[in-house]
Order: sequence, then structure tokens, then C-alpha cells
Amino acid sequence: MIKAIIFDLGGVYLTRHILLTLTKTFPEMFNLSVTEDRPRPVFGEHIRPSGFMAGKITEEEYWKLCENDLKVKIDPEKLRNILLEGFEEQKDVVNLIKRLRTDYKLALLSDMPKEWADWLNNKFNIFDNFDESVVSGYTGLEKPEPPIFNYTLERLKLSPEECIFIDDLEKNINGAKNVGINAIRFEGYDKLVEDLKKLGVTL
Repeated sequence: MIKAIIFDLGGVYLTRHILLTLTKTFPEMFNLSVTEDRPRPVFGEHIRPSGFMAGKITEEEYWKLCENDLKVKIDPEKLRNILLEGFEEQKDVVNLIKRLRTDYKLALLSDMPKEWADWLNNKFNIFDNFDESVVSGYTGLEKPEPPIFNYTLERLKLSPEECIFIDDLEKNINGAKNVGINAIRFEGYDKLVEDLKKLGVTL
């Protein structure tokens, strides 16, 4: 029996616009060439290797890495705002979450630096819609590795088969399935509703 539903943030709860900024807006701002083998010059390339996503370095240190590699002067606040202001709520998904909360425990599971997660939460009050919020920048754990899924289960106090995980990335879906969690790849609101019903979720 399903008792909890776990939602991804960027690409499910919020639109996933960040790649456009990394591949187009920032390169244009700094006159950087984008090639097939390096589609995101510096921006984005440091996020995971540096440990920024898992809270092992600060946002200031992350931008400094980018600045040093590009040999340009970066205004961290300006770039953060450009990067994050493009996020928008997917209203139909948010409304669905609010309905589901009457019958199910809900969790947020996001790979996001803590500074950016806090910025987005201040704008959208995201955490208020969930019983548990698990963010890589605070836990030091990242998808699609098992520990972050197991940690989320511990927070929910539920077994894997009692939960559904929703994400737009196939690698994260596979990560959830590897620990026994039911998983749905997000491909739009209507398909999500259909897939939830197939797993016995009452809507």
C-alpha cells in the first residue's frame, strides 16, 4: 500500500530552465564559445565535481572556481539571480501535491546547493508543502546514489515499497528503483496522474 510520494524539485515541482541559462545565457554574457564536446563552458561543470551540490564548498567558492577558469570578473549575486529567477512553479503539479497531502505523506528530494534551495524556498514557500524536505546541499548526499534514497525513507519512517518517487531524469528513476522504491518518470502532468493511478494512488 502506498503511503508516501516523493517529488523532485527542478523539472517536476519547478520548471527545469537552468540548463538553458548554463548553455545559452551565461556563454552569451561572457562571449564564450559553445562546442559539441563542451556545451557548458565552465558554468555547471564545477557543480558536482567541486562538491557544491553536496554542500562541501560554499556558493562563493563555486563562483570563484568559475571566475578563475574563465578569467573574467563575476558578480555572484547577479549570476545567482539570473540562474534562479527563471524557475517557475508548475501550477498543476503544485495543486496536485496539495491535494495529495490530505491522504499521503509527502517528501521533497532534490539535488540542489543549500544556498539555491533556500533562495527558491524563500520565493515559493516550497518546503511548506512537504512533510519532509531532503536537499543534497544539506545532507551531503546526492541522487542517484542509494544513501540519499535510504535517508529519505528513514525520515518518512516507511519501507521502499510504501513509497513512490517522481523525477524527470531517468538516472534518478533507476536510482530509486535500485533501492526498491516505486518510481515514475515525469513527462507532464497528465501522464503523471495516469501513472499515479496505475500504482493505486487515490486522486
